[in-house]
Amino acid sequence: FLGPPYADAVNDEYPPVLTIGARTYDAVEQYAIYRQASTAWYLTLILNQFWNLFCVRTSRTSIFRQGFFSNEVAIYGVVTSLTIMMVAIYIPELQAPDLFASASPLGQSWLPTFVFAVWIFAVSEYMKLRF
Repeated sequence: FLGPPYADAVNDEYPPVLTIGARTYDAVEQYAIYRQASTAWYLTLILNQFWNLFCVRTSRTSIFRQGFFSNEVAIYGVVTSLTIMMVAIYIPELQAPDLFASASPLGQSWLPTFVFAVWIFAVSEYMKLRF
């Protein structure tokens, strides 16, 4: 277990270990930020792999001609994986430090996910049209 002890953690117990500008972060705050960042990374990785799956099923046919829902096995896999991901991220009992060590992501954590998804989609469709 890499995080700070959680038993009755109070800010006075942990000396400030990181100062950015006028803000000081103790070990508990740093670990909470670490868990949110790890969850945001996991979220972005999983969702962008789904976009990649849908975009590169064929190297020449556009997703608009082929259809998003033409492969039922892929759809079941995506739904199952999304369900597991959401459960691991949003169920408090599974956010324990010795289980998934996740934290509910901030709203701004979703932005990179959608930016990268649009990028993957645009590049994939451009390559299919161009070549």
